[in-house]
Amino acid sequence: MLTYTVRRLLIMIPTLLVISFVTFTIIKLPPGDFLSNQIAELRSQGDKAALERAEFMRAHGFETPYTQAPELCIEVVSPSNSVKELGEKTEAYLAAGADEVWIVYPQSKRCEFHGKQGPIASSRYAVDLADLFI
Repeated sequence: MLTYTVRRLLIMIPTLLVISFVTFTIIKLPPGDFLSNQIAELRSQGDKAALERAEFMRAHGFETPYTQAPELCIEVVSPSNSVKELGEKTEAYLAAGADEVWIVYPQSKRCEFHGKQGPIASSRYAVDLADLFI
């Protein structure tokens, strides 16, 4: 029984290597890469916005073009967000250069405003919040 098990294990190693090699070869057979093929397809369809996005991804990968946060960051709270998590996000936005952070609670229909010094009574941006919660 032990001989049978050892023999099966020894056969399994080269079998896995061959399967891996064949799979890798099949994946590499089509010309170009996924992004190049997607760009060519988008060009033929005439989808300019998606084409721009794909070309941006080719040029920059997953690096972000933003070196700092925008002036205003708006975080919409979901039921899974904790108070601690919202505080950390607010601090991160402000530390990255945001002037103001809005925390929007859609379920309770309220909005909190935060500035560099902490919570503030109202936003410095003139926005009518009356139609925000319908």
